[in-house]
Amino acid sequence: MTNEEFYRIRDFLKGKYGIDMGNKKTIMEGRLENYLRQNGFKSYWQFMDLMEQDISGKLEKKLVDLLTTN
Repeated sequence: MTNEEFYRIRDFLKGKYGIDMGNKKTIMEGRLENYLRQNGFKSYWQFMDLMEQDISGKLEKKLVDLLTTN
């Protein structure tokens, strides 16, 4: 995960949900890496692009579920 990818996801979560991932890049990467790899995403950037275009909201829900303790 590049710093730019981390900032994009962090800023999205903070702006839309008020979830502050602060400097938790390692945690974020650990929670997302397997999901992205198993679902054929080539990068975090690609996932975010598709998530923002997904009108069903399923990818956004998955992102929040993976990064929060339910």
